[in-house]
Amino acid sequence: EEYYEKAVNQVEEIRSGILPAERKNFFEVKTRGFARSDPAKGLARVRIKLNRPDASIAPSELTKARSFADHLSQANSTGATNIPSNLIEKEQFYVNQLANLKKELIKAQSIVDNQPQTASIGSTNVPSGKIEKEDSYLNQMAAIKKQWDKIYLEKATNEHKGISKSVREAKDQLNSFVDGLWKDYPAYAAVKYPRPPSIQASALRPDECAIIFDVSGEGVGVILVRDKAVSKAFYLDLKLSDLEQDVVKFREPFEKLRLKDYDPELAKSLYDMLLRPALADVPKGAPLTIIPDGILAMLPFEALATGGQSTWTKSEKGFDYPQGLTFLGDERPISYYQSITALTLARTIGNKEKPKDSLLVVADPVFNMKDRRAQQASETRLSQKEKEYNIQRMAAMEDDLGPLFPQLPETGKLAANLSLMYGSNCLSITGLKADKLDFLAKIAPRMDQYGKVVFATHGVMGNKVPGVMEPFLALTMVPPGTDGFLKMSDILSLKMNADIVALTACQTGLGKELSGEGVMSMGRAFQYAGAKSVLMTLWEVADTSSVKLTESFFQHRKSGKSKLESLKLARDEIRKQGFEHPFFWAAFILVGETN
Repeated sequence: EEYYEKAVNQVEEIRSGILPAERKNFFEVKTRGFARSDPAKGLARVRIKLNRPDASIAPSELTKARSFADHLSQANSTGATNIPSNLIEKEQFYVNQLANLKKELIKAQSIVDNQPQTASIGSTNVPSGKIEKEDSYLNQMAAIKKQWDKIYLEKATNEHKGISKSVREAKDQLNSFVDGLWKDYPAYAAVKYPRPPSIQASALRPDECAIIFDVSGEGVGVILVRDKAVSKAFYLDLKLSDLEQDVVKFREPFEKLRLKDYDPELAKSLYDMLLRPALADVPKGAPLTIIPDGILAMLPFEALATGGQSTWTKSEKGFDYPQGLTFLGDERPISYYQSITALTLARTIGNKEKPKDSLLVVADPVFNMKDRRAQQASETRLSQKEKEYNIQRMAAMEDDLGPLFPQLPETGKLAANLSLMYGSNCLSITGLKADKLDFLAKIAPRMDQYGKVVFATHGVMGNKVPGVMEPFLALTMVPPGTDGFLKMSDILSLKMNADIVALTACQTGLGKELSGEGVMSMGRAFQYAGAKSVLMTLWEVADTSSVKLTESFFQHRKSGKSKLESLKLARDEIRKQGFEHPFFWAAFILVGETN
């Protein structure tokens, strides 16, 4: 534990010595085979094994929070926090000053540690008279060199001491500034300079049940929290490669629409391994908050099987489904949060103003020139250089992920139906109007006027897409060269006051490496911008069932049902209409508040 703590502190020293603009994906970088997140993961693991699970939560939470905070440096990150731009400039000055001084300190330390050494003189077969004369010269030179080395070392040492003092002063300045941010702009400070709360100090409710996962290369930590205390904690010695293989195999029938490949036995074994021991004493029907980690953020927990024997049957729509299974989603209403820290921030520092009843829908963008609507597109307003860059970016993405972004006509129907449901309280933006530049210029400045927001379009939740390197939502991309990538950094700059944001079309192009980080980060980004909850999908479901579920969710929400209850009722309704297979209903997850 002591050595892992030292390593965690060393990682923080490294991070604070890097300019914010260089910190993106900081924790994914590996040194000699070890990721920078490994010390925190190791510390969490050791503390669970030392029977101190409460103390194991903080290092994992801090790493997640730091990783998300580093994304803010890429954006105009005022969001819903209302922090003045002059304070952000001052913050950047203090942070950059500390990073630059630390770089200078490393150079000075290197000089002190590697100061020139006086070379020894060996003997040769030179006549003694010449050796004596040479020795005399060499002794003089050595004496002069020794004196210079002493002066040089003293100068380097003094310089090192001076920089060390400057680093301490810069740290004190930044810490004092951060204390001021926590006092005046806590929502901003809590994300940029997180201070993870203990379970007792968190905003978990006394009657709330939460499961916290911590995934590392060595296994999975599982912590059950009830009554604001750790109720159970255990560590699964499980290879990360085996867990990833199981999750990929479990998701494959959903991603490739091979419904009969859904594996009931794998669904049971994943539940038995990850959840059964923790939930043994938790009453069925009790709401459950899951805080996933890593690959587990891609696992549809609702589709795990708690029991029953399956018989493959055809629904009235003609779809095969495993009849006879009891799913976790049947037994427990489930919601998700990125971390206990994020949950606490949302409940204690979030916007207290009641959201308005108005609805914004952005749906069915135009992605390519083959779409008949593209013929009406006007010339893009971007420069030739920007157009060429965006065209190259799209080409790089297609090389990496394959053909992208087919049209989503069903989402156009969803926009029309929601417009009928909400009448004059709905603003619907579809087709060519679903343009990123127009959205940022005309809609974004008044985003806080919409209590409900729907983005019915493709979403890429990976952070390794060439030319983008962060999660994004796809908006209109015609004519060629149009920037249609609404990136997470764009979302971070929004000022929202939304009760719910729904990302209801699909997940596409997760990339060569399946990862859950983008899913939770995108949800956290909307929460940072001012949304209380985010309804997301874990795989591509842009069809009739998706439209029906989304419409049903908003209908129940409009009638006064809670978000969690609305989602369960919407799932139940489409299952009764012939969409029984979990492919159709388990893709939708609720991230954030459930009321």
